[in-house]
Amino acid sequence: PEKHIPEDATKISGIVDEDVKGAPTADKVLQDFYKWTRGAILTGYNIINFDNLFLFGQGRDARWNFDNETVDTYHLAQKFVHGVKNYKLGTIAEKLGVVLDNAHRAVYDAMATAEVFIKLAENIVEEPKDTETDVENAENNEESAQNA
Repeated sequence: PEKHIPEDATKISGIVDEDVKGAPTADKVLQDFYKWTRGAILTGYNIINFDNLFLFGQGRDARWNFDNETVDTYHLAQKFVHGVKNYKLGTIAEKLGVVLDNAHRAVYDAMATAEVFIKLAENIVEEPKDTETDVENAENNEESAQNA
């Protein structure tokens, strides 16, 4: 809310400065988010390369250590979804029959990501021979990204 939203970000999200005018700043909401997520496994779509950079960086600046385990649904999609032109959330959602209205808006992306994650998790359960290895590989990829 205190910074101008660049035009390239607006082109992707449709969010303009006026949309966030008066919204609480990260330092105001991090404490509640930290308490709410304590002990939880965080999942997101491209969480390692996008959300975690923000969350861990802002958290560190505010002295909140977000050391949650994370599962990146993007990486799971790369492993379990085949025959798609790309691995954007919208593409994967469509392939799995998940509705994604208002893409690049937090609530809508979060809901679609949750549904995609559930569908991918069901896929992992259906393929038990690879489950342990796939989860270990996903965790190793996430640890590498968090430590980078």
